Parts: sequence; structure tokens; C-alpha cells
Amino acid sequence: MKDLETECSATLQQAADDMAHYYDRTHAEAPEYKKLDDKWFGPFKITKRVNPNAVELELPTLW
Repeated sequence: MKDLETECSATLQQAADDMAHYYDRTHAEAPEYKKLDDKWFGPFKITKRVNPNAVELELPTLW
């Protein structure tokens, strides 16, 4: 009975290794896309404090 368990375990391990080999053969890392990256703008110059919780910023002319 122990021999059968050992043989089954070895066969399952061999099957897992074969599957991993064939998967890794064609698998490629996903490319890095810049289109969806976070956009970061600033820092902007503070021109005036409107109230304690708001400020007015000097933004570029194209905004």
C-alpha cells in the first residue's frame, strides 16, 4: 500500500512538473502600459488663501 502511495505521489509530481514546463515555455510577462499610469502634475504656486480650507493656485495657461 505504501508503494502505491509513493508511486502515485511521484506520478502526480511528474505531471505537475510537465504542466509547469509547458506553461512556462509560452508564458511571457505582461508588458508595462504607460497609458493607464497615474498622472502627476505640480507643484503649483499658491497665489492667495481664499479661506482656511481653500487656496487659489497659479495654474499653467493651457489649463
